[in-house]
Amino acid sequence: MYPRLLAFPILATLTTIFCATQLTALAQIVPDNSLGNENSVVTPNVNIRGINSDRIDGGAVRGGNLFHSFEEFNVDEGRGAYFSNPDNIINILSRVTGDNISQILGTLGVLGNANLFLINPSGIVFEPNASLDVGGSFFATTADGILFENGFEFSASNPEAPPLLTINIPIGLNIRENPGRIVNQATLTTLDDGSTIRDDAGFLVPQGLNVPQNQTLALVGGDILFNNGVAISPGSQIELGGLSEPGIIELANIEANGNRSVLQFPNNIQRANVALTNESQINVRSNEGRNININARNFEMSERSIIRAGFDQGLGFAEAQGGDVNINAQENVLLTDNSFISNIIDIDSLGEPGDINIETSSLFMENGAAVTASTFGPGNAGSVSILATNSVEFSNANIFSSAEIGAVGNAGTVEIITENLLLSNGSQVITDISGEGNAGNITVQAKSIELTGTFANDSEQFSSSFFADVNQTGIGNGGTITIETEQLLLSDGAQISSSTFGQVNAGLVSILATDSVELLGSSIISNVVEGGTGNANTVNIETQNLLVSGGSQIQSLTFGNGDAGNINIKAQSIDITGTSTDGLG
Repeated sequence: MYPRLLAFPILATLTTIFCATQLTALAQIVPDNSLGNENSVVTPNVNIRGINSDRIDGGAVRGGNLFHSFEEFNVDEGRGAYFSNPDNIINILSRVTGDNISQILGTLGVLGNANLFLINPSGIVFEPNASLDVGGSFFATTADGILFENGFEFSASNPEAPPLLTINIPIGLNIRENPGRIVNQATLTTLDDGSTIRDDAGFLVPQGLNVPQNQTLALVGGDILFNNGVAISPGSQIELGGLSEPGIIELANIEANGNRSVLQFPNNIQRANVALTNESQINVRSNEGRNININARNFEMSERSIIRAGFDQGLGFAEAQGGDVNINAQENVLLTDNSFISNIIDIDSLGEPGDINIETSSLFMENGAAVTASTFGPGNAGSVSILATNSVEFSNANIFSSAEIGAVGNAGTVEIITENLLLSNGSQVITDISGEGNAGNITVQAKSIELTGTFANDSEQFSSSFFADVNQTGIGNGGTITIETEQLLLSDGAQISSSTFGQVNAGLVSILATDSVELLGSSIISNVVEGGTGNANTVNIETQNLLVSGGSQIQSLTFGNGDAGNINIKAQSIDITGTSTDGLG
């Protein structure tokens, strides 16, 4: 067993944060005097879009930027706080210079399409009834200040007024010592059957923290925690991350960004942690894909939390390009408690798929966790790429990049590159095909690879496996499974299979293990299963030492109407006891 991610201090200190915020809730929006005769002006009790609100006017205009400065900034439950948006203003930048965190219990909005920056180094909490009503992008940050091209910093700790000369676009977020945390508890409202609310056109209704389609929602600072918090923001780009040490996070041109990352994190500086827990959800599925980018020291998803990207049911168009889910964690990524990451083409959707990319030191998935980049519609599945410099460990967890029933397209590729790979307790990597198209390829490069054990529920038993099969309803060829390692161990029912249950050919299985291949009560197969009419394929194994025992099987057979394949073994030492190798060439 591996250690839990005790580096996450946000869960333990959440209660402390709430106690502190309750003491400041009465002080709502209080401007400071740092902008001189250009101070912010708050007009209370204005009815804005049916909400009793504070309207925020004034501020310092510099080019396309409008600067506001506050001693306190909070939004009470059932109320709104709306920034006026004068003509030609592109960015509204609001800083909090006092020592208290900002507590958002109601609606935070802009009366126009300007991008809104909320800067409070002490911390920001979005409570269960918090929501956004903005026409542009939204950045919540516990950075100390925002940097501009001319060297000016709009700083919360050194609150000077902006210079009179024209200030252009912001270029970076300046993180100093001990940046505060950002907590999202904005909750999800569902229908009586538990499904997510949609409008008459079938689009997801934005909930929790959200911005319009093609805009960016960014939470950046110290640790980021979603605790039963949601960001249902169809067609937008979401960026989460922060630093735990001083450094500068570069900020790309938001307007010209397209589908690239808005935030560029520095190398060799320790990042902050990001966690989704207690049924939290991030969802950007729409008719056009956008990225979800997470940059962290440790990243954790627990208690049935969800990340969804891709094309929603019945949406998209032929030229639409799906966005990616990109997770970059310096130390660990943990998915547990039936949490999952999904980037799919849904039923009747159109478009090119997005991928799921995970880069970290160690990846742990357990207790029903899953990653899927599959297709249910007329398009290919996306790919799953995992680069973990230390280890990848799955326990009762799965990766799918499949083409499901009704799909017209190929399954995707799964690539895993790591030092040590362990699949246990029925964990599976699957790139199979049940629709029209080819199964995907599985490529694994690791110093040591172990597949072991099974998992049983009330109706089925699952073995730890690599599957690139053509299922009974599939019309297409099986995928190739390529394994490069020093040591490969399969035990206790584990399988590697690229077989066909349908009318087409099974896939190639190729294993290169410079030290050893051991099969203990397990199997490597490329078969035509009963009822199938395609051909089996070749199983190639090259190693120094091959041990096959305990009822293990290496097969390339036909149980249907097709031809069997070959088994090619090249080894210095072969020890086969109580097993079978069928189709040996």
